Amino acid sequence: MSKPLPRPALPEKTSLFAIAFLEGAMVLSVEILGAKMLAPFFGTSLIVWSSVIGITLTSLTAGYYFGGYLSKKQNPATILFTVLLLATFTIVLMPTLAYSYIGSFSEWSIYTGSFFSALLLLGPPLFLLGTTSPILIQVMTQSVTESGRLAGTLYAISTVGGILMTFLQGFLLVPLFGISIPLLFCALILLITTLGILYTSRRLIYSLPVFLILLFQFNNLSNWDKPKRSTKVSIPYSSEGLLGQLKVVDFEDPNSKNPLRHLLINGIGQTRIINNPTAISFWKYIHLLSVYSSLQKGKKEALLFGFGAGSMSNELNRLGMHVDAVEIDERMMGLAKKYFYFSDTATRFVVDDARHFIRTEKKKYDLIIFDIANGEVQPSYVYTKECFTEVKNMLNENGLILFEFQELMVPDRELVFPSICKTLKSTGYEPYYHLDSPNGLNDVMILASPQPIDFANLKKENMTGCCAMQPWVPALIEHPFNPWKNELDNARVFTDNQPMLDHLHAASLKSWRESMLAYVVRREMIEGYKLFK
Repeated sequence: MSKPLPRPALPEKTSLFAIAFLEGAMVLSVEILGAKMLAPFFGTSLIVWSSVIGITLTSLTAGYYFGGYLSKKQNPATILFTVLLLATFTIVLMPTLAYSYIGSFSEWSIYTGSFFSALLLLGPPLFLLGTTSPILIQVMTQSVTESGRLAGTLYAISTVGGILMTFLQGFLLVPLFGISIPLLFCALILLITTLGILYTSRRLIYSLPVFLILLFQFNNLSNWDKPKRSTKVSIPYSSEGLLGQLKVVDFEDPNSKNPLRHLLINGIGQTRIINNPTAISFWKYIHLLSVYSSLQKGKKEALLFGFGAGSMSNELNRLGMHVDAVEIDERMMGLAKKYFYFSDTATRFVVDDARHFIRTEKKKYDLIIFDIANGEVQPSYVYTKECFTEVKNMLNENGLILFEFQELMVPDRELVFPSICKTLKSTGYEPYYHLDSPNGLNDVMILASPQPIDFANLKKENMTGCCAMQPWVPALIEHPFNPWKNELDNARVFTDNQPMLDHLHAASLKSWRESMLAYVVRREMIEGYKLFK
């Protein structure tokens, strides 16, 4: 029979299980909210999430190991209190440190900048939280025979805390209150629970500085959207949500001197208009999409994936088409009406994922447009052979599909758009492409139809007024598209089982985000705005 281990003077098991539950909840809160803090500057691409998840696992692993070492020390109650107090302190500092780290690494690449920002921002609190589980297991174990059962129960309770907090943060707290308030309330709950379970008068005194810093951080939240310098930039709207940060930013274009209004998702522009009731898009790609859409002038049904703030829907309305707009973020229509002068009441606005809508919608269309980047990220599951096959069933006779896609054109780089064209070709489409420039970051237009396309209808009189006036239109009419002829041997066929787009597109994502950082986000930082609430 095994000899019982000496039991330290600690609270009852129920209280210690409560600490385990809270530890799991705090770990997921730090990971989710820390990633959200980095998103306005570094985005939410696979690169950033790889950094966040990798640092999370590394920090917890180190914490578990160090916690095992600490569990052998004397005075486990004091050690547990100290670890939890330090964890609370590092969580309280996260909103302030995030701005410091973003500023320090703003000139670094997305790879290194996101990695070191995640390491310094998430690493300390996650390391400290990770040390608590081994300490709890040690002090709760009275005999060797029950150690496995206790460890399993404790990790299960901790995991349940993480699960519940994930749903609570994602579905309720972040959409309602932003990032900083939920994080600071988590820190407050951790501090109060730690004191309540491990209370002594001396520990209360040690906790007072952390509590005062917490109050200071709460007070600072009232000034989050007030610039510290000038008023060259204004932010009439900002919100956090499950699908990312949405922000409306106004400032004057430094070259044209036009007053511009931008809609940003995680710091990346989704819509840019001249800020007056005409709501003319300040982006060339919108006019390109509108010009190519005029090939279907006289036809009625258009399907738009990616509503944004309504610029493309406005263009289709001007062409006399009825628009079904599919948008994953339900906030978009309200923003379009309130801040981007969108007034069309005939547009059918559907909150849905593009792939799900394609599989479930029975209606057929004359024109289907994919303008679906979320921030800088293109959803790879839309550019597959299986998806293109499903889309074909949604087209009327002589129907067209039109894609807008960002591509970085540099030597010796495997390009993505040839693989999209090859995938379309393998599915029975006749694909065509247009490059706005042979070098640098490009808006690539891809047009496809099950039948060869007649470009004779591409005439100024069929275009909207603002598009027909563009100086590049005559040259475009002369040479509208290049037919795809399998020019590149290394082009791939994308499938659901081999979604290579994220990997191949990484360099373009990096270039697109860095260009947008220079144009908008750093401008906000210079003016003294905070990047998240």
